[in-house]
Amino acid sequence: MLSEYFGVSRLKIREALKILIGKSLITSSKGRRSQIASEHSGLLDYIVTADAASNSNWYSNLCHVRAALESEAAGLAASDYKDIDLSYAKESLLQMKVCAEEIEFSRTQNIDFSDLVTKYNKADLNFHTTIVDSCHNSTISLFYSSLSNLMQHSFELTQNVILNPTKNFCTNYELHSQIFENIKLGYSSRAKKIIRNHMNKVNHELKIAVAANSKTND
Repeated sequence: MLSEYFGVSRLKIREALKILIGKSLITSSKGRRSQIASEHSGLLDYIVTADAASNSNWYSNLCHVRAALESEAAGLAASDYKDIDLSYAKESLLQMKVCAEEIEFSRTQNIDFSDLVTKYNKADLNFHTTIVDSCHNSTISLFYSSLSNLMQHSFELTQNVILNPTKNFCTNYELHSQIFENIKLGYSSRAKKIIRNHMNKVNHELKIAVAANSKTND
Protein backbone atom coordinates (compact mmCIF):
# COMPACT_ATOMS: atom_id res chain seq x y z
CA MET A 1 0.00 0.00 0.00
CA LEU A 2 1.02 3.62 -0.44
CA SER A 3 1.01 4.08 3.34
CA GLU A 4 3.64 1.35 3.69
CA TYR A 5 5.73 2.63 0.80
CA PHE A 6 5.87 6.19 2.13
CA GLY A 7 6.15 5.05 5.73
CA VAL A 8 3.00 6.83 6.91
CA SER A 9 -0.39 5.72 8.13
CA ARG A 10 -3.42 5.24 5.90
CA LEU A 11 -5.00 8.12 7.80
CA LYS A 12 -2.19 10.40 6.62
CA ILE A 13 -2.76 9.32 3.01
CA ARG A 14 -6.49 10.05 3.33
CA GLU A 15 -5.76 13.41 4.95
CA ALA A 16 -3.37 14.31 2.12
CA LEU A 17 -6.05 13.48 -0.45
CA LYS A 18 -8.59 15.59 1.46
CA ILE A 19 -6.18 18.53 1.36
CA LEU A 20 -5.71 18.12 -2.40
CA ILE A 21 -9.48 17.91 -2.84
CA GLY A 22 -9.91 21.01 -0.68
CA LYS A 23 -7.48 22.90 -2.88
CA SER A 24 -9.40 21.67 -5.96
CA LEU A 25 -6.28 19.91 -7.22
CA ILE A 26 -8.08 16.56 -7.45
CA THR A 27 -11.71 15.56 -7.65
CA SER A 28 -13.46 12.66 -5.96
CA SER A 29 -17.02 11.39 -5.87
CA LYS A 30 -18.76 8.28 -4.57
CA GLY A 31 -18.26 5.28 -6.81
CA ARG A 32 -15.52 6.92 -8.87
CA ARG A 33 -11.75 7.03 -8.47
CA SER A 34 -9.96 10.20 -7.48
CA GLN A 35 -8.71 12.18 -10.46
CA ILE A 36 -6.54 15.23 -10.97
CA ALA A 37 -8.79 18.22 -11.62
CA SER A 38 -8.84 19.10 -15.31
CA GLU A 39 -7.30 22.54 -14.75
CA HIS A 40 -4.44 20.90 -12.82
CA SER A 41 -4.16 17.70 -14.84
CA GLY A 42 -0.47 18.22 -15.48
CA LEU A 43 0.51 19.36 -11.99
CA LEU A 44 1.49 16.03 -10.47
CA ASP A 45 3.18 14.98 -13.71
CA TYR A 46 5.15 18.22 -13.63
CA ILE A 47 6.27 17.72 -10.03
CA VAL A 48 7.40 14.14 -10.69
CA THR A 49 9.17 15.07 -13.92
CA ALA A 50 10.88 18.08 -12.32
CA ASP A 51 12.16 15.92 -9.50
CA ALA A 52 13.55 13.39 -11.99
CA ALA A 53 15.30 16.16 -13.94
CA SER A 54 17.30 17.08 -10.84
CA ASN A 55 18.24 13.49 -9.95
CA SER A 56 20.81 11.49 -11.91
CA ASN A 57 19.32 8.26 -10.51
CA TRP A 58 15.82 9.06 -11.74
CA TYR A 59 15.56 5.76 -13.59
CA SER A 60 16.30 3.78 -10.44
CA ASN A 61 13.79 5.80 -8.43
CA LEU A 62 11.22 5.27 -11.18
CA CYS A 63 11.72 1.50 -11.14
CA HIS A 64 11.46 1.36 -7.35
CA VAL A 65 8.20 3.30 -7.35
CA ARG A 66 6.83 1.25 -10.23
CA ALA A 67 7.73 -1.97 -8.43
CA ALA A 68 5.96 -0.78 -5.28
CA LEU A 69 2.81 0.41 -7.04
CA GLU A 70 2.54 -2.31 -9.68
CA SER A 71 3.23 -5.24 -7.35
CA GLU A 72 0.68 -3.96 -4.85
CA ALA A 73 -1.84 -3.36 -7.64
CA ALA A 74 -1.28 -6.87 -9.02
CA GLY A 75 -1.85 -8.37 -5.58
CA LEU A 76 -5.10 -6.48 -5.17
CA ALA A 77 -6.23 -7.19 -8.73
CA ALA A 78 -5.72 -10.93 -8.22
CA SER A 79 -8.45 -10.90 -5.59
CA ASP A 80 -10.67 -8.13 -6.92
CA TYR A 81 -10.45 -7.97 -10.72
CA LYS A 82 -13.44 -7.86 -13.02
CA ASP A 83 -13.66 -9.71 -16.33
CA ILE A 84 -13.69 -6.43 -18.26
CA ASP A 85 -10.38 -5.49 -16.60
CA LEU A 86 -8.59 -8.59 -17.81
CA SER A 87 -10.12 -8.28 -21.28
CA TYR A 88 -8.29 -4.97 -21.68
CA ALA A 89 -5.05 -6.46 -20.39
CA LYS A 90 -5.46 -9.46 -22.71
CA GLU A 91 -5.94 -7.12 -25.68
CA SER A 92 -2.65 -5.40 -24.87
CA LEU A 93 -0.96 -8.79 -24.51
CA LEU A 94 -2.19 -9.85 -27.93
CA GLN A 95 -0.76 -6.68 -29.48
CA MET A 96 2.56 -7.35 -27.74
CA LYS A 97 2.63 -10.92 -29.05
CA VAL A 98 1.94 -9.91 -32.64
CA CYS A 99 4.59 -7.18 -32.54
CA ALA A 100 7.13 -9.47 -30.86
CA GLU A 101 6.72 -12.14 -33.52
CA GLU A 102 6.96 -9.58 -36.33
CA ILE A 103 10.08 -8.07 -34.74
CA GLU A 104 11.83 -11.43 -34.52
CA PHE A 105 10.91 -12.20 -38.14
CA SER A 106 12.18 -8.78 -39.27
CA ARG A 107 15.48 -9.49 -37.56
CA THR A 108 15.99 -12.65 -39.57
CA GLN A 109 15.31 -10.70 -42.76
CA ASN A 110 17.45 -7.68 -41.79
CA ILE A 111 14.37 -5.45 -42.03
CA ASP A 112 14.07 -2.28 -39.97
CA PHE A 113 11.63 -2.87 -37.11
CA SER A 114 11.83 0.40 -35.17
CA ASP A 115 8.15 1.15 -35.82
CA LEU A 116 7.23 -2.29 -34.49
CA VAL A 117 9.24 -1.64 -31.32
CA THR A 118 7.33 1.61 -30.82
CA LYS A 119 4.03 -0.27 -31.16
CA TYR A 120 5.26 -2.99 -28.80
CA ASN A 121 6.27 -0.44 -26.18
CA LYS A 122 2.90 1.28 -26.41
CA ALA A 123 1.09 -2.02 -25.85
CA ASP A 124 3.52 -2.82 -23.00
CA LEU A 125 2.73 0.48 -21.28
CA ASN A 126 -1.00 -0.04 -21.78
CA PHE A 127 -0.71 -3.51 -20.23
CA HIS A 128 0.90 -2.21 -17.05
CA THR A 129 -1.57 0.67 -16.78
CA THR A 130 -4.49 -1.71 -17.21
CA ILE A 131 -3.18 -4.02 -14.49
CA VAL A 132 -2.87 -1.07 -12.10
CA ASP A 133 -6.40 0.09 -12.90
CA SER A 134 -7.67 -3.47 -12.36
CA CYS A 135 -6.95 -3.22 -8.64
CA HIS A 136 -9.71 -0.57 -8.33
CA ASN A 137 -7.69 1.50 -5.89
CA SER A 138 -8.06 5.11 -6.95
CA THR A 139 -5.08 6.31 -4.93
CA ILE A 140 -2.69 3.84 -6.54
CA SER A 141 -4.02 4.69 -10.00
CA LEU A 142 -3.72 8.41 -9.28
CA PHE A 143 -0.06 8.20 -8.31
CA TYR A 144 0.73 5.73 -11.09
CA SER A 145 -0.69 8.03 -13.74
CA SER A 146 1.78 10.72 -12.66
CA LEU A 147 4.62 8.46 -13.83
CA SER A 148 3.38 8.26 -17.42
CA ASN A 149 5.77 10.84 -18.87
CA LEU A 150 8.83 9.29 -17.21
CA MET A 151 7.75 5.80 -18.22
CA GLN A 152 7.35 6.87 -21.83
CA HIS A 153 10.79 8.48 -21.72
CA SER A 154 12.31 5.31 -20.26
CA PHE A 155 10.78 3.19 -23.04
CA GLU A 156 12.13 5.54 -25.71
CA LEU A 157 15.54 5.63 -24.08
CA THR A 158 16.00 1.88 -24.01
CA GLN A 159 14.59 1.57 -27.53
CA ASN A 160 16.78 4.16 -29.19
CA VAL A 161 20.06 3.78 -27.35
CA ILE A 162 21.11 0.21 -26.85
CA LEU A 163 18.48 -2.44 -26.19
CA ASN A 164 16.65 -2.47 -29.49
CA PRO A 165 19.13 -4.80 -31.26
CA THR A 166 19.47 -7.24 -28.35
CA LYS A 167 16.19 -7.38 -26.49
CA ASN A 168 14.23 -10.61 -26.89
CA PHE A 169 10.70 -9.35 -27.28
CA CYS A 170 9.11 -12.80 -27.34
CA THR A 171 10.68 -13.59 -23.96
CA ASN A 172 9.50 -10.24 -22.64
CA TYR A 173 5.99 -10.99 -23.88
CA GLU A 174 6.02 -14.38 -22.12
CA LEU A 175 6.94 -12.68 -18.84
CA HIS A 176 3.99 -10.32 -19.14
CA SER A 177 1.79 -13.28 -19.99
CA GLN A 178 2.87 -14.93 -16.72
CA ILE A 179 1.85 -11.80 -14.80
CA PHE A 180 -1.55 -11.91 -16.49
CA GLU A 181 -2.13 -15.63 -15.86
CA ASN A 182 -1.19 -15.42 -12.18
CA ILE A 183 -3.54 -12.50 -11.62
CA LYS A 184 -6.29 -14.35 -13.46
CA LEU A 185 -5.76 -17.44 -11.27
CA GLY A 186 -5.71 -15.34 -8.11
CA TYR A 187 -2.04 -16.03 -7.32
CA SER A 188 -1.26 -12.62 -5.89
CA SER A 189 2.13 -13.45 -4.34
CA ARG A 190 3.40 -14.99 -7.58
CA ALA A 191 2.22 -12.04 -9.67
CA LYS A 192 3.87 -9.60 -7.26
CA LYS A 193 7.15 -11.53 -7.33
CA ILE A 194 7.27 -11.62 -11.13
CA ILE A 195 6.66 -7.88 -11.32
CA ARG A 196 9.37 -7.09 -8.77
CA ASN A 197 11.86 -9.28 -10.63
CA HIS A 198 10.84 -7.66 -13.91
CA MET A 199 11.39 -4.18 -12.51
CA ASN A 200 14.85 -5.19 -11.24
CA LYS A 201 15.68 -6.19 -14.80
CA VAL A 202 14.23 -2.96 -16.21
CA ASN A 203 16.30 -1.00 -13.71
CA HIS A 204 19.45 -2.74 -14.97
CA GLU A 205 18.52 -2.12 -18.61
CA LEU A 206 17.85 1.56 -17.96
CA LYS A 207 21.18 1.93 -16.16
CA ILE A 208 22.97 0.64 -19.27
CA ALA A 209 20.87 2.82 -21.58
CA VAL A 210 21.43 5.98 -19.52
CA ALA A 211 25.17 5.37 -19.45
CA ALA A 212 25.25 4.80 -23.23
CA ASN A 213 23.18 7.92 -23.82
CA SER A 214 25.56 9.99 -21.67
CA LYS A 215 28.55 8.81 -23.73
CA THR A 216 26.72 9.67 -26.93
CA ASN A 217 26.00 13.20 -25.72
CA ASP A 218 29.60 13.82 -24.52
